[in-house]
Amino acid sequence: MKEFNWSKATKPPLEEYFPADKLDRARYATFLSRLLAQEGFDESRPDDEQKKNYVLNLNAEWGAGKTYFLKRWSRELIVDFPVVYIDAWQQDYSDDPFLTVIAGIIKQLQLQAKFNITIPKSAVSMFKAVAPAIAQGLTKKISGIDLDELHTLLFSDEEIENDQNQNSNKLTGSDFSPAVKALAQNLIKDHEAKNKSIEVIKSKLADWVSKFEKQEGKSLPIFIFIDELDRCRPSYAVEMLETIKHIFDVKGIVFVVATDTEQLQHTIKSIYGEGFDAKIYLGRFFNSRYSLKRPVLKDFLSVHSDTTKFESGYLESKDIELLPAQKHRKPL
Repeated sequence: MKEFNWSKATKPPLEEYFPADKLDRARYATFLSRLLAQEGFDESRPDDEQKKNYVLNLNAEWGAGKTYFLKRWSRELIVDFPVVYIDAWQQDYSDDPFLTVIAGIIKQLQLQAKFNITIPKSAVSMFKAVAPAIAQGLTKKISGIDLDELHTLLFSDEEIENDQNQNSNKLTGSDFSPAVKALAQNLIKDHEAKNKSIEVIKSKLADWVSKFEKQEGKSLPIFIFIDELDRCRPSYAVEMLETIKHIFDVKGIVFVVATDTEQLQHTIKSIYGEGFDAKIYLGRFFNSRYSLKRPVLKDFLSVHSDTTKFESGYLESKDIELLPAQKHRKPL
């Protein structure tokens, strides 16, 4: 894998604008790309171990440039790998992290795949039946599509046509009474039904991994970036981690979850209590953690401010006088 060079700003409108990398982050992206590519897919391993699921926690303090880093990194990787970028904070008013992730995966991978990406209706159809009107509105805000459009997105034309022919007289979600919807919501939580749906979804994800492996111009693994999780509602952040661990733990898929991990620990403690060991709890979700080095103050200021305005020549031109530095007296 080549070394990334972010020394120059990108040139819109041909590509998304990113300023020049003044914090030397490109070398971190190169290192992590090589690490994760090998963890997710390595042909030198035995056949049944070539593909692995891997979750990396990218830790950095607020203001250290996590979003810039993730977005520019993902733009580099998409040239050779299937890539998905999800801003969790923009979507945390949803009560369903699964829908957030699966909609992001489908919409973005469809643009990169040379094969059809669909999920059997049996795995997710209950979401359409039980969703109240407000949830339908939220779904549109989250994914940019409403539930009917999501149905079209998830299923192939043939599946939709067959479903319409066979179920033309069936009730839609809007035809259910509140009591029936409540019953359906309870049914969807049934252990066996949920597990069956999860297995179907995992099977489809594994199928997409296999097809990308054969697609010319793309290599494994699939990279999925989750950004801004530490800014989300506590319950949503925890549910997102659980979703990644239990539903999307598919071989050949690599997750990068960017957080201010200390802040995320406080978020978790707000749910489970101050005495809860959030560090150990988070450890069960991540295979490893990588912290972006805190930038040197001078470099940090050069990124976030116009440092020329601190130079003596500029201050003099504005008739701004600097007070002489005071020498600290030794205590008596």
